[in-house]
Amino acid sequence: LLNLPQHILVKILSCFNYAETAELREVCQAFNQLCKMRLTDGFKRVDQCHRSIHKKVKSQLPRRESERHLHPLARHVNILSAVETRLSLLSMTFTKYIDSDLCCFIPGKVLDELFNILRSLQFVNIKPPRAHEFLQELRDISSMAMEHFDEAIVPILKQQIPCPSSKLNYNFVFSGPMTSPANPKPLPSPKQDMHSLNRHLQTQKTVIKALKKGLSETKTKFTEQRKIIGEQDRKIAELSSKIERQDTKLADMSQKM
Repeated sequence: LLNLPQHILVKILSCFNYAETAELREVCQAFNQLCKMRLTDGFKRVDQCHRSIHKKVKSQLPRRESERHLHPLARHVNILSAVETRLSLLSMTFTKYIDSDLCCFIPGKVLDELFNILRSLQFVNIKPPRAHEFLQELRDISSMAMEHFDEAIVPILKQQIPCPSSKLNYNFVFSGPMTSPANPKPLPSPKQDMHSLNRHLQTQKTVIKALKKGLSETKTKFTEQRKIIGEQDRKIAELSSKIERQDTKLADMSQKM
């Protein structure tokens, strides 16, 4: 099987879901490399798929914020916003080490769940369940994956990151002038560091923006609920008053009889 061309092996791996692909990494070193490529590519694809669907749904919403809450696609937007937050958290956890070529996107089951959610949201004429219920499985498995990665895998990966001081190869000759290194190694490019920092900052901004949006929507819903409750209390008070008047009339009629 390993003698087949790489594009054939990639095609074969595409027949498996991402959870199975993650398990196939244990077969051999060659399979490990192919599976790592597919998992990392899957994380990029799910992000692109989310952006595409979010853009499509958002284009169908009214411009007024007050009208969006009553729109049939309101739940789609809430779910997509929650997925965006979850993707940002996953990106903050894994991207640094993926870019350093220390690992791939490990939790294949999370990718499967993300793709399942996004596929169901493509059907805009079908109203999905509430975001809290619909994303329960995604929250659970992604949180467990991130916790396991931070606690069990990151300490190992940090040991593989070369120390900056090890990149400097000084050759001092104390009996004479200092000579330059025989094979100087290039220092990391400042542009690369800035690019990585900007990307990390952009991810954090996305998370903060999503959290602020969620908080704003929660406040709006809370205000609406308070209005509804106030209206219901007013109606209950009116009904109670009517009942009291009816009771008084009945009591008067009973005395007259």
